[in-house]
Amino acid sequence: MEIFYFHPEEIDVVGTRRPIGPEKVNELAQSIERFGLLNPIAIRVVDLEVGGQKLLLIAGAHRLEACKKLGLEKVECVVHEVDDIDAELVEISENLHRSELTQLERSEQIARWVELSEAHSAQVAPIESKRIDGRGHRSEGGVNAASRELGIERTDAQRSVKVASISERAKEAARQAGLDDNRSALLKAAKAPAEQQEAVIHSIAQAKATRTIMSEDEKRERWLNNLLRAWEAADQCARETFLQKIDQPVMDRRYKG
Repeated sequence: MEIFYFHPEEIDVVGTRRPIGPEKVNELAQSIERFGLLNPIAIRVVDLEVGGQKLLLIAGAHRLEACKKLGLEKVECVVHEVDDIDAELVEISENLHRSELTQLERSEQIARWVELSEAHSAQVAPIESKRIDGRGHRSEGGVNAASRELGIERTDAQRSVKVASISERAKEAARQAGLDDNRSALLKAAKAPAEQQEAVIHSIAQAKATRTIMSEDEKRERWLNNLLRAWEAADQCARETFLQKIDQPVMDRRYKG
């Protein structure tokens, strides 16, 4: 693997990418400052119509930002000769294997892989990619490709596509409610019509909050029942001893020799 060195500002970041996490950048900056850049940044070189070339980031957005934060003049890069689709596939693969993703983010990455795989198949074999099965559905070549190439179950890929398909309003509601890492809730929203998905998320969040409150009440109820059963089972001597102990000040009990 040949390593090239470029100034961080020479590398352009284009396309739709996951938001940069400041905390992740800070962690990487500390690591790079101490140990150096352990994993080179993946880029590709694109020829411009007006002449010249530009460097496009494939994978390593957080590492690139960390290098900029440190003010490095040169960063280690690996240059890949890939097209737009393959470049994004490389990025997705790295995100899935190296990044901490919520279930929603992970599903969006896998769904995008499926979409790109289908687009790639359409370019290579347009007739085959449009094959229709006996039930009138499109063939799931992209799902099969994601399962095979990403090393995940086929049902995992299918569910990821469903989760990623929910409306943007529902996704934002899931993030706000802390349900973006709850796959069952996201799948439940995906089953509803698009205009109802946000409401489904809110309903699940409210039910979750109610269950949390009820669980505390249930705990207290169990404690009370246990105390009552223990009291009823104790003899008179044990009851009198118990009453004496709970009448003692807390500090006296804690520091009793």
